[in-house]
Amino acid sequence: MKRILLLTMVFFSIFSHAQFPEGFEGANFPPTGWVVEDNGVGRTQSKNLKSSMPIEYQSKGMTLTANRVELLNNSSKQKMQVTVEDAFPEDEIYPGTRVIVTIPNHFV
Repeated sequence: MKRILLLTMVFFSIFSHAQFPEGFEGANFPPTGWVVEDNGVGRTQSKNLKSSMPIEYQSKGMTLTANRVELLNNSSKQKMQVTVEDAFPEDEIYPGTRVIVTIPNHFV
């Protein structure tokens, strides 16, 4: 359980203004999937900004998280899944980012 919560917290640290609409109370904890949405400039614009400006610090959050998910999935038939997509693709200025984390119950 601690590993799963740590993994989830890593996602929150990536998106400083992200919204987490799910609660931790109730009979449905833990949910089988979590959605984190950010209403920022989106993945494409972020990539363009990073390529045109020198970066002093290179974030490794997504890479480390992908490595952890891969390690957990190697020892399980049901797979944990992390999907990153545009949150609001119809908004050309602020398409945002949506991260969907699907965690099978046996991981909890």
